Amino acid sequence: MKRINAIISILLAAIFVFACTKPPLPKGDKEIAENSTLYANNGKLAIKHDDALYFNARIGEYVVMYAADLANGGALPACGKPDCLHNDASCNACIGGAIPNQSYTIYNGRFYWVAAAFEDSVSEYYLYSMTLDGTDRKIEMKLNRDYESVILLGVSGIYDGMLYRCGTGNYVENAEIHYVTLIYAQPLQGGEPKEIMRLDGGDQLAVKFDGHTIYCASAIFSEDILRLHSYDMENDELKELYSGKAPADAIAMTVDGSDLIFQEGRGVSYLMNSGSFSELFPNAPIDAKYSITDTACVDFTLDELVCTDHDGNLIAKLPLKCDWLDETVIKYKLGSIDGVFYFYFCSIVDKPFNNYLVSFDPSEPKLNLIWKG
Repeated sequence: MKRINAIISILLAAIFVFACTKPPLPKGDKEIAENSTLYANNGKLAIKHDDALYFNARIGEYVVMYAADLANGGALPACGKPDCLHNDASCNACIGGAIPNQSYTIYNGRFYWVAAAFEDSVSEYYLYSMTLDGTDRKIEMKLNRDYESVILLGVSGIYDGMLYRCGTGNYVENAEIHYVTLIYAQPLQGGEPKEIMRLDGGDQLAVKFDGHTIYCASAIFSEDILRLHSYDMENDELKELYSGKAPADAIAMTVDGSDLIFQEGRGVSYLMNSGSFSELFPNAPIDAKYSITDTACVDFTLDELVCTDHDGNLIAKLPLKCDWLDETVIKYKLGSIDGVFYFYFCSIVDKPFNNYLVSFDPSEPKLNLIWKG
């Protein structure tokens, strides 16, 4: 298939790129978010552009970035290195360790991601990049260890010459574990990092870049508390939108006009105009965890996919076992775009370990296998 359409037409063209900078920090070329980044589900990220979907898959001990051809099916590692076997850390598409939650972004024709390296008994953190055709992989800069060392789950975005890192994690001080939610920025061309927000606590994290705004939701699960903030990267303005009893899980969000929809639980929308929350599906099962489009929502039971409209009317109920899937899998909701849902499945057991990229279009209700590997 001509190497998945030449690694999907030079591997993408700018998504999940975002926001900010403030004098005297150096500025660069702006790129506006095309809102084609599917949400991160506990860090699981996918980016769609044209007929390509970029996603992470676990291959042995490594996480490899794949490019999937949505028009024709199939996927290949996003690596342009000749004769590469894509099975170790020398592969250009290898971007992390064994947990497939590495966050990446695209800016000025290059992929960017953060990875750690163990040096002199200390973890150091670097920003890597490569071109969209999977070549010219290199280290762009060393990142601030004090910030990066506390980020266990992080999301990245680049806008106007600035790297933005949003994350939650912990650190140990005086033999006590402290949890923290953090947003910081660092110029791509060098310079000191700038702390934008630091909150105590944070068990769950949902981040959405939209235009020149970052939305960050951080939950303290044990206390049933949700904190919701926005950061205007053009004007360097941080706002607290909400802090109080959690009406939704901080797992995934999407922006729908003036509403911020929390993409898990029974579907909760934060109405930015009024500063209030509204439950989208109050009659849904208490354990529902929806993925939502403009017209439909999807949830999984143990062995079925269930799709309804926003009024709760059943559109489809599909068994997960089929001719190409005969094992129990872990199911990640990658999110939805243009009315189509995307999922990543992986084996529960290691041998054999299989990865699946799957789509579901409510207008043609069936599970479609894009790639198995």
